[in-house]
Amino acid sequence: MLDTNELERAFSEDGAGNWTRRIRYSLDEAFRRERAAAGHGISAPRQLIDAWRAGTVSDAFLTRMSLADATKPWLARVDVTENSPWQYRYTQHMSSPYGHFRGESLAEVTASHPFPSHVTSAMLDYHSCKQTQQPTYFEIEQVVDGIYRAYTRLMVPLQGRRGKLSEVAYAIRYTAEPSSVPEPV
Repeated sequence: MLDTNELERAFSEDGAGNWTRRIRYSLDEAFRRERAAAGHGISAPRQLIDAWRAGTVSDAFLTRMSLADATKPWLARVDVTENSPWQYRYTQHMSSPYGHFRGESLAEVTASHPFPSHVTSAMLDYHSCKQTQQPTYFEIEQVVDGIYRAYTRLMVPLQGRRGKLSEVAYAIRYTAEPSSVPEPV
């Protein structure tokens, strides 16, 4: 059931124990949620929301953010210049149990990932962000390859040097420590 702040809710599973639950919220709700989480320090999504609202998201800003110890592991970038989302490429990706992707297309990552529908879902989110040229914010719970993760993810579109959308940057904040698998509710 959608609460009044939810824009979309989805659940997917593969029959092998991998599943993802995603809830999309508005940018205003994202700001409220990330501000409420500020007691845990300034999160990478909060910094990205603040910069988006101030109109200061730039390559230099993201480079500074990716070098800062507090936000470095929580920031990624995807080149979305190709027409096909399957040809989008990671230009920066936080490390994960499945690899540190850089330069690989989403088709290549999907082919080697233990839960391909997770990558497919993320790819559709990157494509949506590119098409609408607006930020998107999700709360995500998932089990991938026996690891439970719960986190928020904010995606923002980035203009290239010539003013054309060229990348989607995204930041995550864990809302629970990754752990062994609980049963889905």
